[in-house]
Amino acid sequence: MIVPINSENIVYTKQFQGLCKKPYYGHSKGCPNFEKKEGCPLGLTLIDKVLDFSKDICVVYTEFNVGGVC
Repeated sequence: MIVPINSENIVYTKQFQGLCKKPYYGHSKGCPNFEKKEGCPLGLTLIDKVLDFSKDICVVYTEFNVGGVC
């Protein structure tokens, strides 16, 4: 399915990258891959530098039943 979206609804900020440092079950210091694994913050480019938000943006997805919940 292809659905157009309003680019104003896309939230992008470096503040989200800080979530990786928040503690969670089994990882009291946050994600163990933070700043170590390729593709992890802080080296990532924010989406507004990848997509041109002045043009139409669409989400492409497929729905499928997982465990009887859809």
